[in-house]
Amino acid sequence: MSTILIDTSALHALNYARDDNHARAVAYFKSLAGRVKPILTEWVFVETMNLTKARLGPAYAVAFGRQLKASKAFYPVLLNDLDKQTTWEIFEQYHDKAWSYTDCSVLAVARRLGTRRIFAFDHHFEQMGLEVLP
Repeated sequence: MSTILIDTSALHALNYARDDNHARAVAYFKSLAGRVKPILTEWVFVETMNLTKARLGPAYAVAFGRQLKASKAFYPVLLNDLDKQTTWEIFEQYHDKAWSYTDCSVLAVARRLGTRRIFAFDHHFEQMGLEVLP
């Protein structure tokens, strides 16, 4: 089974019906079922919780976090020490880019896992050489 990384922008769009990309996100996510493993890194989870709490409130964030933690649809990945070191190196090397530290961690994990695809609505991942889907 192939893999795809998942970004905060996609998780937010999946979860929030008023997001401009909600319908697209839901349709695309359904198309992955049984064919592709969506990888959810621990740092993307943290970023998603922060964004959800800021935009939709703490109760909404807790409920969504519980859903994500209980879901079998996502495959959680913890960052190892090499991922963390690589994240810093990417962040330090590409300081001229608008990439967040979490975005750099996604690229580090992509390199380790050998995956080049990401489910995201944040197109700066293309600058990283990743294929942004849908």
